[in-house]
Amino acid sequence: PPDSSELLLSRRAFDLMDEDGDGFLTPDELTRAVLELKKRAGGAHTRDEVERLVQRMMLVGDSDGDGRIDAEEYRRLVRQPFPSDAQ
Repeated sequence: PPDSSELLLSRRAFDLMDEDGDGFLTPDELTRAVLELKKRAGGAHTRDEVERLVQRMMLVGDSDGDGRIDAEEYRRLVRQPFPSDAQ
């Protein structure tokens, strides 16, 4: 099970991405967050590549199928291995 510092870090990351504070991450919020992270890390990913990544994140992370990722779904998503494009 995750320790309290891991849960706090996960929750803080979730809250930063949840732009409107509604308790859910939408595909648009995730796309903007990933684009910003890639930019800060010097990544050269295109918006199309990021949108494909977000689509995969939604498929894997949105366990209730409502088109959004809540805090618990996000915590589970970031704890599991994520398949690469090569798989």
